[in-house]
Amino acid sequence: VYHANSSGKRLEFKKIYIPLDKTLRKGSKTNDVGVLQFLLKQEGYDLEIDCIYGRITENAVKHYQETRNLRLIDGIVGKETWGSLIK
Repeated sequence: VYHANSSGKRLEFKKIYIPLDKTLRKGSKTNDVGVLQFLLKQEGYDLEIDCIYGRITENAVKHYQETRNLRLIDGIVGKETWGSLIK
């Protein structure tokens, strides 16, 4: 069980809603960022799930985009990156 959010309250992910319609970038502070961090952690990235899209999350996203040969390697999570993460 992974937990934490931007207000410090505990979250438990039993079922995860994947926000395919959301675009996330550095500076985002939402529970959707926590979902992103959870998925990246499942891919082997050493991230704290804190629901804050900071430098470490941005670097992990860029690395993920590059290693998956995605069209854009910009650190922004949109439809292409979400789609790759849930395959």
